[in-house]
Amino acid sequence: MGKNKGFTLIEVLIVITIIAVTIAVVFPAYFKIQEKFENYIQQAEKKNEKKKKQFLSFIKDEEE
Repeated sequence: MGKNKGFTLIEVLIVITIIAVTIAVVFPAYFKIQEKFENYIQQAEKKNEKKKKQFLSFIKDEEE
């Protein structure tokens, strides 16, 4: 009996298929999470801007 070296074509195709399916599942989830995170950042920036305006108007009122 000879020693088998390397992989058969079927084994390589199975691995490539598994990788492709994994990528097809992971990437949409990644982009969805990224979009949610960007929305969260925008909301936080708006909230901080509002607080900044309130604080500055409070300071201005105190100076008068």
